[in-house]
Amino acid sequence: FAKKTYKQVNEEYTNAELFHMNEFLEYEESKKSFKSLNLDDFSVEDLDNYILELKNEIDRVNIEKVKKKKLISDAENMFK
Repeated sequence: FAKKTYKQVNEEYTNAELFHMNEFLEYEESKKSFKSLNLDDFSVEDLDNYILELKNEIDRVNIEKVKKKKLISDAENMFK
């Protein structure tokens, strides 16, 4: 994840297609994690699609981290 300013990340996120979980990713609310998948039955194409979906999810999480760090920094600066 290349270092970018908050403004750059926010613009990219705004201009990007909305990230969503497809049939590959199932969220387990009680554990706040994704369920493990048995990959044995996946075709090569399915595996490629799954990798892409995971990369999209990683990008989405990294964008959220940048946003939260910016909010924390802004809040800390208000109390200096």
